Amino acid sequence: MDMRTNEIKVLLQKFYDGVTTPEEELMLEDYLLDGDPDPEFAAEVAYFRDMRHLRMEEIPVPEDLESSLISKLEPIQTRTLRPSRKWLYSVISSAAAIMLLVSSVIFLTRKENSMEINDPQLAYTESYQALAAISALLNQGTSKLQELDKMNQAVKPLKGLNTINKAADELSVLSLIDKALNTTSGIVNGK
Repeated sequence: MDMRTNEIKVLLQKFYDGVTTPEEELMLEDYLLDGDPDPEFAAEVAYFRDMRHLRMEEIPVPEDLESSLISKLEPIQTRTLRPSRKWLYSVISSAAAIMLLVSSVIFLTRKENSMEINDPQLAYTESYQALAAISALLNQGTSKLQELDKMNQAVKPLKGLNTINKAADELSVLSLIDKALNTTSGIVNGK
């Protein structure tokens, strides 16, 4: 492998990474198409040859292209723009985040309603009352779950049906074995 091949490999890697300059691409094209490239660059030679062919090919432009484009763009330009839902959701989300931030700052900096308790017995009493209120609210919310527990208790006896189903499957296998034995004994006995 000569020095030129190593340089071409480095340039090709840069080309595949999309970081070559136009001059480097021209150098690659010249080497691969006009020079004597190594056979290992056969795929790159075919690619650059096809790209040169496409670049040299003349593409016919319809004469009425400009008027056709203008006629298609006019309805778009006259249409009124409505805010998209994505934009609306982002505005609402931002407003909610700002409101949350403002209310947090107000809540955390508010001192006049805060109460500092130095007496341990009073602190215990206040804490007990607060926790009792929370417990009452939680119990009120979970009272409906007792009905679900009743349903679970009613379903428990049905779990035994699974073992009955397994036993029935095993009996059906035994029935097949019995048929096979009867068929075999019929063949052996000459029936």
